[in-house]
Amino acid sequence: MATGNFAGNRGQCLIGQPLRLLCEALEDAIGEDSLPQVVAYALEERLRNIPQANTYDGQIFKLVEWADSNQKIRNLIVGASLENPGNELLQQFVEAHLQRLVELETHALSKDGLLPSLLNSVTPIIDFSEIVLPACRQTLPDLDVSAPELRGHLSNSELSDAVKWLILLDLFLKVWKENDEGRLYIVLFVQNLACLSTGRTKAVLAGWLGSLPDALRPSPAESLSDLHAERPSPEALKTLPAHFIVSVEPFETSDKYGIKGYVLTRLGNEDRYAKCESITLELSSGEDAMPAPYIRSPSSVCIRPNSTVYQ
Repeated sequence: MATGNFAGNRGQCLIGQPLRLLCEALEDAIGEDSLPQVVAYALEERLRNIPQANTYDGQIFKLVEWADSNQKIRNLIVGASLENPGNELLQQFVEAHLQRLVELETHALSKDGLLPSLLNSVTPIIDFSEIVLPACRQTLPDLDVSAPELRGHLSNSELSDAVKWLILLDLFLKVWKENDEGRLYIVLFVQNLACLSTGRTKAVLAGWLGSLPDALRPSPAESLSDLHAERPSPEALKTLPAHFIVSVEPFETSDKYGIKGYVLTRLGNEDRYAKCESITLELSSGEDAMPAPYIRSPSSVCIRPNSTVYQ
């Protein structure tokens, strides 16, 4: 993964060849008539409020300079990618400079080489529908409220994998940094990715989590060995000694309400008191499919019942 010629974390971060390549990619991806709309949506600014130029390529250069000085380069690139998701020049730029694009602003992973190893661990994962999106929903249960457009972005087959990861990393490093308990959302996200992954990918993610400083590393009670129990056999599921409770609860970040689930079980628990675990419900994919909820608990015992079970 190339890093290109960037400078510092603030101010003028793009210089030389990367600056030229980005300007060429944006000029190719955004039609002149569409530029005001992209600027308004992606940068939340009017084009007339950005320094003007006499030519279109000059205007793109002025726009990049403005976005650079206002720490909005990623916003501009994502906005252009959504405007023209199939543009090859823009896809190639993001893939070649993903690490440095994420590094444009300081965050909790800016030290100790944690970011490059994170990118090497997560970017090979390209199953966005069955692994990445469920991990996002497990990390942010009110995802459809806090990031309502994310599902559409991840399911957009024209968006490159690198652009999707740029969107995700921006979400968990910049927009949603830590929860009320002070835990980093990016660490929670990687934990959930690991729980949903298998084989070498799972081992690589577990290795990254283990390399974190003590202040960021998950506690022993939240280790992957505890979080990734084996899925019960179909026979065991038929006689699972558990009670499933559904409640309607308000989201912390909005005035809307959502469905939450809890499972009460003594399975594998010698204690005479039942164990209560919070779980997340997800609808099955496919427009023609009957809604069959996924039940995913913190112990990562993943159950997908028949669509007739919880109607």
